[in-house]
Amino acid sequence: MTSLSRILLVAASILLAPACGGGGGGTTPEGGASYEGPVASSDAAHGQAEFAEHCGGCHTEAAGSYGPRLANIAWTPAHMRQQIREGSGRMPGFDATHFAAADLEDTLAHLVTMGAVAAPAAPAASPTP
Repeated sequence: MTSLSRILLVAASILLAPACGGGGGGTTPEGGASYEGPVASSDAAHGQAEFAEHCGGCHTEAAGSYGPRLANIAWTPAHMRQQIREGSGRMPGFDATHFAAADLEDTLAHLVTMGAVAAPAAPAASPTP
């Protein structure tokens, strides 16, 4: 390989690296706020209605539904928030103008009931003296 070929190869790899995926899978959206943290709602009933409106068309048990089934996948709240906000593959992302933060948290509360989001761990019992 000639020197010029090596230089062009290195330059191309540097220029293309950010466009080829780079840092995907992080837990911080572009706005700088974190996806981390526990589910901030316990309103699973409202979350079920939000799920039906925003998610149910693809993520149901019905014939012809093309989204994956979510029951018992046990993702972390951060992973699920990122998936909902950013989307991936055939799933579109839902930003706050289409899915308000409070509605998203209610939906996460519903997803906990179906095992799609891991339930928070119970606090450890204190040892008895």
